[in-house]
Amino acid sequence: MIDGDLALKGSIGSLSLSDLTTHGEFYRERFTTSGEEALIFQINRYEM
Repeated sequence: MIDGDLALKGSIGSLSLSDLTTHGEFYRERFTTSGEEALIFQINRYEM
């Protein structure tokens, strides 16, 4: 890596996406996960 570059790594353990609109009245939870790692990400930004 060069000065000014950015490297970011992380994870999210669990995730729930809810529909808070009026259309979500009957089925509020649209997406849920279980387990220890629902999402693992790595972001790199390079300066030019």
